[in-house]
Amino acid sequence: MPVLPPETAERQVAFDVKASDDEIALDRLNVYVNEVPIFGLRGRKLEGKEALAHVDAPLLPGRNLVQVSVTNAKGAESLRESYEVTCKAPPRPSKVVLLAVGVSQYADARMNLTYAAKDAQDLAALLTAHGGNVQVVPVLDTAATREGILAAKQQLLATAPEDEVIVFYAGHGLLDEKLDYFLATTDVDYEHPAAKGLPYEELEGLVDGVPALRRLVLVDACHSGEVDKDDATLAAANLSDGPVKSRGLKVVARKHLGVKSAADLAAELFADLRRGSGAAVIASASGTEVAFESSEWNNGVFTYALLEGLRAGKTHVSELRDYTSARVKELTHGQQTPTARRENLEFDFSVW
Repeated sequence: MPVLPPETAERQVAFDVKASDDEIALDRLNVYVNEVPIFGLRGRKLEGKEALAHVDAPLLPGRNLVQVSVTNAKGAESLRESYEVTCKAPPRPSKVVLLAVGVSQYADARMNLTYAAKDAQDLAALLTAHGGNVQVVPVLDTAATREGILAAKQQLLATAPEDEVIVFYAGHGLLDEKLDYFLATTDVDYEHPAAKGLPYEELEGLVDGVPALRRLVLVDACHSGEVDKDDATLAAANLSDGPVKSRGLKVVARKHLGVKSAADLAAELFADLRRGSGAAVIASASGTEVAFESSEWNNGVFTYALLEGLRAGKTHVSELRDYTSARVKELTHGQQTPTARRENLEFDFSVW
């Protein structure tokens, strides 16, 4: 068990970890700061049944929760040892890096959207206008191939622990025949989205392992939740119904829904993906719903509510989540319900 000081004037805390397993080889060391994995989803590689590792864990000014565990070769994780460390170092300048992905134009022009690229640009404009050090990485329309989106990670890696990374996507959300979820790239094959589409795991993977400890993923697309594959069927969706357009080609309809509330259903459909990357995730619709855009809002309805909430001062992740969810439900008369992965209670940070 490592020994950590209750407080320090340094911006990191150094300690040694000794781990052992009598029967199975060790696989990786996991270290979390405010529930953010500092070695990424896969942790730091360990070998053998005994290991000694040195760790320099970054800290943010104020209270920090540091957790340590090890995982063996069969995937069993030890109990997490938890420590509270207060960092007395003064705050220093930080930046916000926004990866703004918006896809309105598609190789199949029948699938074009009106506001998705504008959504990304509008969020970038609002953050920039608010002031501070904001770096925008735009990936719009024909630039938004799978390769083009993933290449932007290099700029996210050039951050510091006190920085913030926001990954925003607006466009079509797709489900393949296996009910796996993809974000539509500009050149996606709608019949076979796995070929060129962006798997959700890769979108959230953009923040995995980056130095910045404040991480937020925002998704304005259909089927933004995890889908219960054993209890779902596909049905065709009408892309255009008057002035309102859907951001998805397929709708997931659950069988035997009973009387479960929308909140209960969303909680069931969403996996706790935050535990992997440490990111807060707010998505525009549950796994069973479509997301809408319209000239009535001049945006996707989720982005419209998101921007409205930020302008109203709802800047902490929990505030923004609650405001956006309530506002979208109001604007769509309950037809669209934003949902979020389990809130990181240790790290409810402010977007600005």
